[in-house]
Amino acid sequence: IIKRLGGTAMNDMNNNHKKVLITGGSRGIGEAIGKAYQEEGCFVIVADLIECTYSDFFYKVDFSQVNEVEILMNNIFKEFKDIDILINNVGIMHRNNLIETKTEDFIKVIQTNLTSVFITTREFAKNREKDKEKLGRIINIASTRHLMSERNTESYSASKGGIVSITHALAISLS
Repeated sequence: IIKRLGGTAMNDMNNNHKKVLITGGSRGIGEAIGKAYQEEGCFVIVADLIECTYSDFFYKVDFSQVNEVEILMNNIFKEFKDIDILINNVGIMHRNNLIETKTEDFIKVIQTNLTSVFITTREFAKNREKDKEKLGRIINIASTRHLMSERNTESYSASKGGIVSITHALAISLS
């Protein structure tokens, strides 16, 4: 689902404006980051389950669904040709004691928080292969929970630890 919101039309934009994609950008840290980029004159694209009111462009996406994340990235590159900054911020937490946690709940958190980072980054890198001279930025939001876990946060802690690890590996692979 795509919804155009207020803001600058893409064809009216000056090339100096950066296009920023923020996953999970409708509230919290993502919203604060998005608003800060807008204040700097960037064109902000938000992808989230919860509609936001500040972004220039919004995609409704369930990040636990791999096909929706792949479709999101395909649509972004069709619509905008490129993005300059990718911010992987989306995150959910499932709090339940280990014995009562269903496997599908654990998987949903991993897919939302970690698998989506892999997919968005892979597609961003593929698109960058077309113009290797053009620099891009990837910012992955993790959590102190990867080292300082709380009770009943196994899936969240594992996903955030995975983000730290994949970010380290990506830094080497994409350098």
